[in-house]
Amino acid sequence: MKQFTILTAILLSFATDAASTTRNSIGRYILLRDRSLTDNLFFNGPHQDYFKMRTNISSGLKDLIGDIKSGTDSSTSSSQKTTNVLSILNKNINTEKFIDIGLELNIPLPSFKYSRFTFLPSLFASGTLGGLVTVANKVDGTNPNADIYLNKEIRYGVASTLLWKNRFNESLQVALYKKSVSDLFISKDATSIATGGSLVETSELKDEDNSYSVDFSYKRENEKYALIIDLWDLKLMKASGSKESRIGNTPFLHTRYDFKNDSTGAFKFTPFLGAHYRKRHTIAESLYLGTNIAYQGHIPVSTIFKMDNQFLTFLPRIEFRHFHFSYGLRTPYRNPQDDIWVPTIHSIHIGIPF
Repeated sequence: MKQFTILTAILLSFATDAASTTRNSIGRYILLRDRSLTDNLFFNGPHQDYFKMRTNISSGLKDLIGDIKSGTDSSTSSSQKTTNVLSILNKNINTEKFIDIGLELNIPLPSFKYSRFTFLPSLFASGTLGGLVTVANKVDGTNPNADIYLNKEIRYGVASTLLWKNRFNESLQVALYKKSVSDLFISKDATSIATGGSLVETSELKDEDNSYSVDFSYKRENEKYALIIDLWDLKLMKASGSKESRIGNTPFLHTRYDFKNDSTGAFKFTPFLGAHYRKRHTIAESLYLGTNIAYQGHIPVSTIFKMDNQFLTFLPRIEFRHFHFSYGLRTPYRNPQDDIWVPTIHSIHIGIPF
């Protein structure tokens, strides 16, 4: 407990230091999305569900889109549309809105054994649509802009989990796949939004960055601890005719250590420490800690409390043998961040395990 108190203090000090960094919309999107990916790993490892969905949406995003749609109604004059949009942008001044929706389908193939090793292959396909909208008036105090980053990603390929029996119950999963990324970044003022009638359209995502990549996921556990190490998005080669995406392709490294313990009470506490890293992250942004609290009665419910240098995450969940569900909140404990007000992010996770 003493060590966790020290680490919490370190995270809080990082939170203060991180406030002075310059905001970059694409870098900020990568950070928020990677935090969503680490949250997703609390529910099951990659490629271990027939169906898996994650949804992360900032409070106020739906209202922002709806207000702009109604404010640019076709029956309204051009000048009135611009006035309406300007009012909406001022209402949302110096705020960000994040969205991340991911779906994954997996088809297990027949398993086979060799010596003391077991191979569990599968085919998979996944798609992600995400984005970040930042409304600010730093350039012109009277004419706010909406900086919009939109990202669409599709992956399909084959994965195989290798299990081997020893005192650590180790496993290694390798996934080989083709990845297609389409993205765009655009900055719009009230006039350009009013002319187009919306912030952005997914039809504007045209050029694709195609590549072949590989992921590795390792797990080791016994009665005292569990260790997971993930190395994803290792680019093997670029596909022919591919364009360059704005987000680029940098490997994602993640590790988490769970402290297991024997518990005879109604609740079991499993503290954890973790870190995730990509090229655009800082060390302060990468660290997190928390605990999983599992009820040891007949109802399979548990709650995850997680803290990083900006957010407190609360993930209650229910896990049956063939169905997982969670509705959670990622709430900022300091605002503003880099002079931008950050809202709560609502998350939903659904999984149907093999």
